[in-house]
Amino acid sequence: MPVGPLIELRTERLLLRRPVAADLEPFALMCADPEVMRHIGLGRPIDRASAELGFATLLERWRQDAAGLFTAEEAATGAYLGFIGTAPVPAHSVEGGATEIGWRLRRAAWGQGYATEGARAVAADAADRLGLTRIVALIRPANDRSRAVAAKLGLEETGEGKGPRGETVVVYAGAP
Repeated sequence: MPVGPLIELRTERLLLRRPVAADLEPFALMCADPEVMRHIGLGRPIDRASAELGFATLLERWRQDAAGLFTAEEAATGAYLGFIGTAPVPAHSVEGGATEIGWRLRRAAWGQGYATEGARAVAADAADRLGLTRIVALIRPANDRSRAVAAKLGLEETGEGKGPRGETVVVYAGAP
């Protein structure tokens, strides 16, 4: 569903903006980090070609829907931190058809509250601009950091199921 003009989201420390071609390199480097990818997808780093395909998909969603995964930058320096945003949950997954809120940050950005800060802004945008009344987060059971972020967002654990790649995930759900 196309919506109005894209806006940038700003928080005290972050600029969340539509991804651009120059974000591909730091995106690919982040996706190649085994620690970053430990709880994502198949639980292992992805190669450059797969990162490029994923990034192209991310850009296409913005083109079609004027929504998606925002590039997260440190506002003071412009440093690439990762991404935070929303995406549709694939139909074959638990919560298929729902809108998922998610985040992936470079390891250097962990433990500083960026995921929670950015996700709060994205959740507010999802409610205000996109009109969403419910969001979900599908998180691997061992991913304690992301589970803590979901809880800080006020999302409640509702059960377990299979994620998009058949992996076991804990479902968090609630109002944005």
